[in-house]
Amino acid sequence: MTSEKKIVEGNECILQAEKHLKTSFLKWKPDYDSAALEYSKAATCFKAAKVYGQCKDCLLKAADCYTKKIRIL
Repeated sequence: MTSEKKIVEGNECILQAEKHLKTSFLKWKPDYDSAALEYSKAATCFKAAKVYGQCKDCLLKAADCYTKKIRIL
């Protein structure tokens, strides 16, 4: 039961991360820091639920967000 909750929580974190990466009329640049944090939270949730494939994917996406942030600076 707890692993199902962690999977749901991880999926919610992924949705939040994708929201941070979207741009809009008033938001011209993606927020890579917030997206990376949400992907890291999702990875932690998937790790707790022992879903290691999704955990790995989230960690790779978080690393990608951090590298994109560094390139901007």
